[in-house]
Amino acid sequence: MQPAQRIYQLCAAVCAALAVVPGYYALTLRGAPHADFDVTGLLWILQNFPRLLAYFLTLALVGAALYFVVRAAADV
Repeated sequence: MQPAQRIYQLCAAVCAALAVVPGYYALTLRGAPHADFDVTGLLWILQNFPRLLAYFLTLALVGAALYFVVRAAADV
């Protein structure tokens, strides 16, 4: 196993482990209901920003983990 492959595997494991935290919050945070007065969804986005951020961070970290897994497999 090459050193670069080990580094990519470690990075993939770290990203996958870090994805658990925002993933947990993405599933457990309650979404805000639709506002009475809404300007093209802007208020909904502002009210649900923490949950949307948790989803985004989860997807970004899972994507990074998959990227590192592919890079580790390509360095064989």
